[in-house]
Amino acid sequence: MSNADANVVNKPLITTLKDDFFLGAKQPQPAPEINNFTAIEKFIDGDVSGILATVNSEINKLTPQEISNVMFVVGIWKFQFSKRNKSWYLKGLYFDGFIKLLTSLGFYKRYRSDKQSYVLIREVGSIITEIELSHIKDAVFNPSNLQFNDLQFSYKNEDFHIKRDMLREVYLQQFNNVVNANFLGHLNTHDKPVYRDNNNTTFLFFRNGVVTITKNNCELTSYSEVKTHCVWREHILARPFEFDEQFNECHFSQFISNVAGSDSERINAFTSGTGYLINNYSSPAIGRAVILYDEEITDLKNPEGGTGKGVYSNALAQLRNVTKLDGKRFDPSDRFRYQLLSDHTQVVWIDDAPRKFGFDVFHSVLTDGWNVERKNKPEIFIKPEDSPKLLLTSNSVVDGGGNTNERRQFIIEFAPYYKDLQKQGFIEPIKYVHGCIFFDDTDWDTSEWNRFYSFMVHCVQYYHQNGLVFYKPKNVNRNRLLQSTNTDFAQWITGDEVILNEWHDTKELFLDYKETAGDPDLKQRTFTEFIKQYAGIFNYLYENKRANGKSMFKISQISL
Repeated sequence: MSNADANVVNKPLITTLKDDFFLGAKQPQPAPEINNFTAIEKFIDGDVSGILATVNSEINKLTPQEISNVMFVVGIWKFQFSKRNKSWYLKGLYFDGFIKLLTSLGFYKRYRSDKQSYVLIREVGSIITEIELSHIKDAVFNPSNLQFNDLQFSYKNEDFHIKRDMLREVYLQQFNNVVNANFLGHLNTHDKPVYRDNNNTTFLFFRNGVVTITKNNCELTSYSEVKTHCVWREHILARPFEFDEQFNECHFSQFISNVAGSDSERINAFTSGTGYLINNYSSPAIGRAVILYDEEITDLKNPEGGTGKGVYSNALAQLRNVTKLDGKRFDPSDRFRYQLLSDHTQVVWIDDAPRKFGFDVFHSVLTDGWNVERKNKPEIFIKPEDSPKLLLTSNSVVDGGGNTNERRQFIIEFAPYYKDLQKQGFIEPIKYVHGCIFFDDTDWDTSEWNRFYSFMVHCVQYYHQNGLVFYKPKNVNRNRLLQSTNTDFAQWITGDEVILNEWHDTKELFLDYKETAGDPDLKQRTFTEFIKQYAGIFNYLYENKRANGKSMFKISQISL
């Protein structure tokens, strides 16, 4: 498959940068400290005009600096003395001055977690964002930048007046020397620690600050108060947050109860699984994929869905960066199968995984990290502890039973609450039940958003208190049996036709099955394979022997 057909689920982030940077003068090495919340808040929105005022107020007026007897610089401009003409002339860009300018404006390089490659970033206060070369171009060469006006100064008793058009022309002729990946590798390295979740703490980033969640506490810290760490702007939600103790009254809480069939054990599984997916820490020792199935017995010829798995997955995308891959087009042999992942991906959602989708292809990413090959871009490696969580949704049970696979899976079934309403003629069951469209600003007011966010915080706290809370799935094994054998066999063997812990004559039982189930075309060898499949799916021990010339088998419970 080509992963170009997959897409990234966007939470409400604002990603367009509107650069209006200051250019000029004698530059201080470090970026000015910005604690003004207005400037930080504007940066969250992608508007750097608030930063311009802060930087502009801290930078000295343009003053010449002597480099040698025949050279001096003014800001980013370099002047040289012509012995032939006995005069000074504008030589071009001063490279070191350009680096100092970018540094003072918060531009850095930052190494990825693998320490092998880096990205270019912009820092404002406690917030950093990944940038492209085009952002630097736009930042410097901006019509509103007053420093591209006429340049006037005095040096060694001589007055200089460089016209605006000359400055622009020199810059346009030489900017490729400074706005390129190799040159920008000389930017200072940014190594301030980024907020990272761990097994006991989760951080969520809202417009009004950092929310720190532990099993017993939820605390909001303003960005202007953050000193020791920084936050990726790509992880900041566009809305502010205020905890609402009435979170169980939110529509999404009721949705969870409905798709859990109002079963308390399954609600606990949903709650812990949601907290697990939001917590952005992955332990190689306990790395699990969350898998969402339908509770109903699967129609093998026409798996329907419509139970709410997509709504649930999109709820996660309201808090975390979710990269969605089309399961039907996912090709495990495609080297670029993960190319849509980035350093900021926090959940990988593989949607509508088909029945023959082998789960074992994910063993390595759950334990060893993600190797992400991208077309025309550098390969990146995401370490295990920094890895995104894995979410699979499917209308049929994916291949991958047995202990090896099961210990890497956390399975939740969706009851047919909303699907049954669709069958009754309600085309939009969510809107019929809840009176609104989920995650829609027209239908959800600030109070509903806060209740939703507070419910998700509750899920995180529940996970930190209890870990993943398992329950006994209702029909997963039955559906897996249907897919591995056939409908007649599944109905027959689950009807107490095979007594556990007793030896059975294989041929005798096979003939009994053919007579009872009315399956005349089934061969005895296939029947035996079906018996083995049944034993493996339900974690029974299968044994066989020959006695008195007969083939015998026994299925028994495995003693722990």
